[in-house]
Amino acid sequence: MKKTKKRIKTPTYILTLKLKTNAYEEAILNKRFEIGRKLYNAVLGLALKRYNSLAERKEYRKLKKTIIETNKKIKNTKDKNKIKELKIEQNKLYKEIKTLYKEFNLTEYGLINTMTPLYKPFNKNIDNKTAQAIASRAWKAIDKLINGNGKKVYFKKYNELNSLEGKWNKSGMKYDGQGNVKWNKLKIPIIIKNTDIYAQKAIKDRVKYIRIIRKTIRGKNKYYVQIILEGIPPNKNRNQNKKEIEIGAVGIDILRHVAIWKELPKLTFKNWMIDKSNEEVTLRRVWIILRIASVLLRNLL
Repeated sequence: MKKTKKRIKTPTYILTLKLKTNAYEEAILNKRFEIGRKLYNAVLGLALKRYNSLAERKEYRKLKKTIIETNKKIKNTKDKNKIKELKIEQNKLYKEIKTLYKEFNLTEYGLINTMTPLYKPFNKNIDNKTAQAIASRAWKAIDKLINGNGKKVYFKKYNELNSLEGKWNKSGMKYDGQGNVKWNKLKIPIIIKNTDIYAQKAIKDRVKYIRIIRKTIRGKNKYYVQIILEGIPPNKNRNQNKKEIEIGAVGIDILRHVAIWKELPKLTFKNWMIDKSNEEVTLRRVWIILRIASVLLRNLL
C-alpha cells in the first residue's frame, strides 16, 4: 500500500479587502449566504441526531467514563512506568471510541459525504468546495460537543451566517489573480487603493483559499474578501508609499505662465532629505528645496 503524504503546514496570513459590488451581485451573495445557512443547519441537525443516538448506547457512556478516569490517573500518577501502562490503555480506549464515531458517521469526512446530496439542488449557487467547508464548520461545532468543550450546539438564525469560504483557490470560490473574486459566474472586483502598498505586496503571495464576508455597517450590508495567503506578511504600513515618495515631473508656476523644473531628480529614502522617523520633517525639507529653487530661478530670470 502506498503511504499517504502528510501535508506540510506553511505560514499563513489573511488579507482583508473590500469588494466593489453592485445591487445585482449583492442580491446573489445574500441568496448564497441564506442557502449556506440552511445547509449548515441541515448538516448540523443530522450530526446532532447521530450523536444523540450514540449517547444512548451504554457501551459509549461506559467508554467515555473509562477514558475520563484513565486521564485523571495519568495526570495524578508520578510513577513513569505506571504512566506508560496507562498511556497504552488510553490509546486502546481512544481507538475504540473512534471506531464508534465512524460507525455513526460522526467524523468530518462523514459530514462532508452527508453534505454531497444536500447541496446538489443548489449547485448553481454553492460549489462543491464551499459545501465541504460548510460541512467542516458544522463538524467543528459537533466536535466541541463530543469532546465536552460545549454543552450544546447552536443553529444559525436568519441572517446570522455572514461568511462563506472555499477549500482551495483552483475552482469554485477563488481569486483570479487579476483583481477579481470569481464564484459560480460572479466576477466581483476587489478594491486595492493606490496608496495601499501593503495590500499590493501581499497579493503577490500564493493564495490558499478565500472567504467572503458580509458586514452590516450603519444599517447597510458591505461585502469583503479575506484572502488566505501563504507566507509571511509584509511590513504592515498601509501608507508606506508616503515614505517611499519619488518626486518627478514637478512644475512650479512662476510669474503665472513660466513652468520651471519640469523634471526634478528622483528623491528616495537614500537621499538625505527623507527622514524615516518623521514624515513632517521630510515634507518640510522638500518644501525648503522647492523654495530655494524658485528663488534661484527668479534671479536667473
